[in-house]
Amino acid sequence: MMSALNELVDYALWSELVQHLERRKRTVGYRRPIVDLKMHYIVTDTKKYPKIVKRSGIRNAHSLTANFLSLLGYGWLGYSQTYRGIFNANGSSYAGTNATYGIVVGTGSQAKSVLLRDLQNPISPSSTGLSCGTESYLGPVVINNNTSAVLREIRSFVNNGTTSISLSEIGIYGNTNYSGALISGFNPWATSSKFGDDHVLLAYDLLFPPVVIQPSQTVTFEYDWIVNV
Repeated sequence: MMSALNELVDYALWSELVQHLERRKRTVGYRRPIVDLKMHYIVTDTKKYPKIVKRSGIRNAHSLTANFLSLLGYGWLGYSQTYRGIFNANGSSYAGTNATYGIVVGTGSQAKSVLLRDLQNPISPSSTGLSCGTESYLGPVVINNNTSAVLREIRSFVNNGTTSISLSEIGIYGNTNYSGALISGFNPWATSSKFGDDHVLLAYDLLFPPVVIQPSQTVTFEYDWIVNV
């Protein structure tokens, strides 16, 4: 039953994105951004029988931080320091089941800034009953007659507790093994003060209204990194 529900959720998220991009492409006068970031989620419940109870719809995630530009600098400018980002060179998830890498959720409400280095109040799964699933990545996938390419980043969280949990912020943490200045007088990383210098916040969003997860419910978040022509 769960595998069938997971397949339904995955299909629903993907079809929602494709339909959104198709509608945008047909809109007269609309010019797609060269680089785009979308975020959407689905809440499911298995208490009585597997079902989808809420869908957020596609949201613009205007959330990339200054750290994201530093990430690009590693590839473009040829820095020799190691940066693993959000997935390994072989395409597997670097975050895995580690709740402090990849998609991380919290209960904070801080003002958005490109200089943010952390979620305000990231949730600790061990103390809240919120189980963190394995981070997964799909893509890049070329769609819309070779006019868009998408990298999907997906993670689910399950409320195994006895009370509801309200999520009001979400972010993406990458990994670096280097926190010093890459060139004289310049340090691009605003490393995490909550998780350590090997964590860098790449994106941050406020969830409004907050996503309320009842006991036995699962929320699956998907970030879609998109490039367009």
